[in-house]
Amino acid sequence: LLVSGLAFAQNTELALAEGDDGHYLVDVDGQALYLFLPDNQRFSTCNDECLTDWEPVELVGGIAIGAGLSIALVGTIEREDGTIQVTYNLWPLYRYAGDDNGAPQAHGLGDSWYLVTGEGNALGLETDGE
Repeated sequence: LLVSGLAFAQNTELALAEGDDGHYLVDVDGQALYLFLPDNQRFSTCNDECLTDWEPVELVGGIAIGAGLSIALVGTIEREDGTIQVTYNLWPLYRYAGDDNGAPQAHGLGDSWYLVTGEGNALGLETDGE
């Protein structure tokens, strides 16, 4: 980001967008963010070939969040390659390479990839809540 010739540090930004099924997490560019159920809220299991289509949301600078999100749910994990991946409600976050113009295409893909709600759950999946 350049303003008056000065470069400002960017932050990893999370916000909410509204879709047909409800609100879901997006990045600063409006691209949908997903969770991967096999990660099981612990660590990233998306490695090697998985990374062809799925880009981990890496920590850049600090973290900024939009309305409807909780900073208490934001965290990070260290990936096998040493990069720092942003998590929300302990779920590592990803972008899907097949999403064009911010329109989510992979929600429910393989019964494993889901958009993330503002509460940090898989959009459309029932949760125990207890």
